[in-house]
Amino acid sequence: MASISLKNVCLNYPVYGKKNINSFITNQISVGGTIVEKNKFYTIEALKNLSIDFRDGDKVGLIGHNGAGKSTLLKLAAGIYPISSGSMSISGKVQSLFDPRAGLEPEEDGIKNIKRLTLLLNQNFNLIKKKIPEIIQNSELGDYINFPVKTYSDGMKLRLCFSVITSWKSDIFLVDEFLSVGDEKFHIYAKKKLNNIIEKASIVLLASHNLAYIEALTNRLVILNSGKVEYDGKTKNGLDYYKSLRKK
Repeated sequence: MASISLKNVCLNYPVYGKKNINSFITNQISVGGTIVEKNKFYTIEALKNLSIDFRDGDKVGLIGHNGAGKSTLLKLAAGIYPISSGSMSISGKVQSLFDPRAGLEPEEDGIKNIKRLTLLLNQNFNLIKKKIPEIIQNSELGDYINFPVKTYSDGMKLRLCFSVITSWKSDIFLVDEFLSVGDEKFHIYAKKKLNNIIEKASIVLLASHNLAYIEALTNRLVILNSGKVEYDGKTKNGLDYYKSLRKK
């Protein structure tokens, strides 16, 4: 069974260099997290003693202000960031969708970029060759698949990357905010693919400022505030609570 368990997890970012540090501290709300100084060494507390569990069947929306800790939590679960203290255990294969365009080679065509991206996902090369026709079909790019990626619109680049990432089965799927880019056609495409992912994955964590996506795609809501859990419960109740806070 898939699971993610965090116990008293803290994650701190070190701040290197002292240039303009006073301005940086003054604007800490826009940066996110809490800035702590000890012996003239500054760190940002991005997550603070966070304890939370995710189990099979959890389709979780993560919301909160910029810097609340949403992306940090996802990158922690993806193995990108190490924890500063506390403990974390994960059971199941994890797949992440953060910046889908990362790793694209603009001068190469769509097919070569499919191979490139799947290798970056540590997939077996023999499996990649078998998967390519399916990935091409899922991208819905038509003849553009043979054109250099530099000729693609942002929406087309996202389609290509999205089709690669979503063609591989995972137990746990992590999605960071990327749905604010691309045209309306891409949004229709992305929502359809996300529905397929959510149906197949055991656990989904979706961080987004798009409350309509959160309401439509999740059954549990976690509201983060300055690295701590402010709400954890049913999506509808949580959205009502969150909207009431924004009116104050």
